[in-house]
Amino acid sequence: MVAKQYWHYTVFEHLQSIVSDRMINTADTWVSRKVKRVVWFSTNPCWEKTVVKIVLNNETGMKTELRSRDELFQFGLSGFNKEISPDKVNAFTPVRLEADPEKVNLRSFQNYKKRSGDSKSVIKGLVQTAKKWGANPKEWYVVYEDVLLSNISLIQRWNSEEWISMMKGG
Repeated sequence: MVAKQYWHYTVFEHLQSIVSDRMINTADTWVSRKVKRVVWFSTNPCWEKTVVKIVLNNETGMKTELRSRDELFQFGLSGFNKEISPDKVNAFTPVRLEADPEKVNLRSFQNYKKRSGDSKSVIKGLVQTAKKWGANPKEWYVVYEDVLLSNISLIQRWNSEEWISMMKGG
């Protein structure tokens, strides 16, 4: 039986600050002060569908939501004037970090619903939106503190075809 893997999905731009800080900081964007800050993980082996990056077009003022790993990857390639090889990384290159479950205190989304401090209506809205986007809350896990890079076992990036290793964690 294959061991369950817990992935923190993000983009290369954020990976740079994670490496610099030597940790994944708990999320505080769009989070009420009353709610416990967490680091989100998913057992989805391909991509967590709730990872959304909003990009503002400075010329038009229009916002674009990038939801899929492939949308992020393609946007990263097209956002530059010169041709960039899929072997190169850019700010929008999808990346994922695997938590070592022996070192990280992972808790299920069921646990989060009870302990987070979010209202039932906020949780319900989160779940409804996530399901509309194709996500599965049963794949979600949280850690109630910053996750040290030394507790990450693997870091990978998407190259348009597969996840490839960038570095071992720690």
